[in-house]
Amino acid sequence: MSTCNCLGAAKMASVSEKNGNSVSGGKPERGGLTGSGTGLEPKPIRVSVIDDDPMICQAMSLILNDYSHGRIEVVSTSTDGETCVRRAAEEKPDVVLMDPPRSGSDEAFLKSLVKMGPETVVYVSCNPVTLERDVKWLEKNGYKAKGVWPVDMFPFTVHVETVCLLSRKAPDAVIKVNLDMSELDVTSAESKATYKEIAEFVKNKYGLNVSNLYIAQVKQEFGIIERINYNVGEGKARVPKCPQEKKDAIIDALKYYQMI
Repeated sequence: MSTCNCLGAAKMASVSEKNGNSVSGGKPERGGLTGSGTGLEPKPIRVSVIDDDPMICQAMSLILNDYSHGRIEVVSTSTDGETCVRRAAEEKPDVVLMDPPRSGSDEAFLKSLVKMGPETVVYVSCNPVTLERDVKWLEKNGYKAKGVWPVDMFPFTVHVETVCLLSRKAPDAVIKVNLDMSELDVTSAESKATYKEIAEFVKNKYGLNVSNLYIAQVKQEFGIIERINYNVGEGKARVPKCPQEKKDAIIDALKYYQMI
């Protein structure tokens, strides 16, 4: 996968109710344990490894399995990044570890990352310039950088590895709104088609010109509440009545738009 040399999509295993353990938010407690009470057993962290190079995938799998003492379970390794990212998105990983090349990630991968929605992203970079670019993009799309640590893996050179920790932002506030449909100007039926759309339907199908007044009259017959500015006068002038031919055409339009 050209956008990411190594993506580890880790999802903490939850404890089944059948084991007699109570699940607490689906998050592991200290030592990789989830739940409370007696009889708890370590639940391994499930990891998927993705890289262009199959040898890298194999090496990562061996290292994680052999040196984690059962705390990590590599569930898949693949060089097919797109398929694995889609699979990881379905499992909703808690943590994503990404280590792209010097050119950094690309927007397609970052969008996939945001869609996965992990609580934590660990970004390992060998180029501070592309790291800054990608972190700015992530901060605009729901994440916040919590810390940055340089690691001098190449002494006496200008190169430096950088590890950046990002967490998903919590919403600033939650606003609850109770909406009373009776207080709105537009009824649910009226919102399905405008007067212009109804008139155009009648014109195109029947070749008839119908006014807003005629449309309002027909809608009122079917109990569609009208706004006050339609079909309202001082009561002195005679209000023309919609001819039957045009009435039938308007009714057909209302049925077409599923308003009656």
